[in-house]
Amino acid sequence: MDRTRKCAITGKELPLSDLVSVDSIRPQILRLIKKTYPDWSGEKGFISSEIINTFRDEYVKKMLIEEDGELRNIDLAVMESIKNQELL
Repeated sequence: MDRTRKCAITGKELPLSDLVSVDSIRPQILRLIKKTYPDWSGEKGFISSEIINTFRDEYVKKMLIEEDGELRNIDLAVMESIKNQELL
């Protein structure tokens, strides 16, 4: 059984463990991806976890800024912790 697929954004062949199904990505994140990659159809397929995590970070930053008007040091620390999968 083939355990790899192509990333819909980069076209790179990656192990399934490094990919996320487009069907499981939140609509808000998909909108950000489509904004950056307007030629991407947004239909079924897989996107690399690395790309998804980049857009998740962007989305969280955007939400924090909209909520408070700015990113505070604690917000940045939390985001860095999430990015590095650490506990605070």
